[in-house]
Amino acid sequence: MKKLIYFVFLLFTSNSLISQTLEITTQADKTDILTGESILYTLKYKCASTTTNCTKVSIEANIPSGIKFNGAVIGLTSDIASYSYSNNNKTVTFIFKEPLIAGNTGIIEITGIGDLGLQNGTVATMTASIFSDGNLASSDFENTTLHSYDGFVRNYIHLLV
Repeated sequence: MKKLIYFVFLLFTSNSLISQTLEITTQADKTDILTGESILYTLKYKCASTTTNCTKVSIEANIPSGIKFNGAVIGLTSDIASYSYSNNNKTVTFIFKEPLIAGNTGIIEITGIGDLGLQNGTVATMTASIFSDGNLASSDFENTTLHSYDGFVRNYIHLLV
């Protein structure tokens, strides 16, 4: 019985360690944008293990409300087999080639544009998650504050006076 318990413990421990070898970080080139202005989101991924390849890897980036996305403006790495964009839920999904080699890192870039007609100070949160075999391994997010053109002009004129 003791051996079975140790085996089950080791099995669960090794599976969770494998899923933890994937890492993702996000970055935006601006923390504040005017509506209609472009923003560049950078997703940095890593198969952190130096010995075990990462398999069945995918990334899902949720484009926030307040940001329009042009699906043609994506910078990809050679690790990506395909990607798709769902306009309904504003999600970009990246599928990796098999396997993602141990120690491999890369950068994906997504360009968006601040939506017009939003209230000044609207905060848009982009979330990116990396998965192994459908299991969440890591996630990160970026907040961007959108400023309406009218609000920006009023504040700018106020500073001049």
